[in-house]
Amino acid sequence: MARRKDIELSMGQSSEVSVSTQLMEEQMASSLALEDARAKQPEESPYAKTQTTEYVVFKLVNTNRKGRCNVDGIDDVINPKTGKMERIRLLTGIDTIWQSEQKEISADYVKQNRRSLQFEGKYLRIPKWDTSALEYARTCRSFIESPTYKQRGSRHAFFEWNPARMAEEKAKLNGKKMQAMRYALEAKGDKMKQHAYFLGVSPVDEIGIPKNDEAIGNDYFAIAERDPVRFLESYESPKVTVSFQIKKAITEGKLDLGRQQGSVYWAHNGGFIGQIPVGQNAHDYLIDLALGHTKEGKNFLSILEQISS
Repeated sequence: MARRKDIELSMGQSSEVSVSTQLMEEQMASSLALEDARAKQPEESPYAKTQTTEYVVFKLVNTNRKGRCNVDGIDDVINPKTGKMERIRLLTGIDTIWQSEQKEISADYVKQNRRSLQFEGKYLRIPKWDTSALEYARTCRSFIESPTYKQRGSRHAFFEWNPARMAEEKAKLNGKKMQAMRYALEAKGDKMKQHAYFLGVSPVDEIGIPKNDEAIGNDYFAIAERDPVRFLESYESPKVTVSFQIKKAITEGKLDLGRQQGSVYWAHNGGFIGQIPVGQNAHDYLIDLALGHTKEGKNFLSILEQISS
């Protein structure tokens, strides 16, 4: 009987080609079997999502930090539902981070299955299917939007990297910048100068020569471009006018700050205005007094307006 090898030779085929073909067929069958196995995995399984896994990205606030940073997987935080301080733990195999909901878990299990948030090169990627890690990241004190961070802070502060949200916020900031710059261009005279001084523009240059209106306007416009939020928050605020009037009264010697330490008097008649609280400067104290709703504050503002006109 003819051997298979002889038949293959008579047909112009080599045994090496046959073996190679068989190997290719086996590899193809193996690949198909693997694809079938993946298709049968639960939809939310990380194995099934190997090729299409989506991530939520977090970034450290301290961009100068280098290397790896670990945020501990156990923390005491404010529970947004109760407003009380509670402990959270990020544990492998446990689908809740709240210790009060983690029933019948031994100390040894916690020790063996305790997880942490690991930042590499300032970034942390968490798969969307890892819901416990995501909840922990958004709840722990290091997340800058958590109530606990706002109350206690953290040395490993981080935020959620959201390009769409960042683009939206940048568009809003650009809108505010355009508005502030337009106001700065339109403002003239005393109104412009009062607001400029309130924002920190100096009335004199670096060698003490008084600036003209154009120079003050240039500095005013630069602040509107650089810090539009602060510019708009104080634009046309009563605080601006009162602040200018107080500084003017102090400069012209109409307010006496030297008679007694920590006290303010009217210079023209020696009338007592108020006692400056410890840790507050005279200017800020007088602004709060003038804009307050006390009888003394209303009286102070009335006299201040009279001597400023």
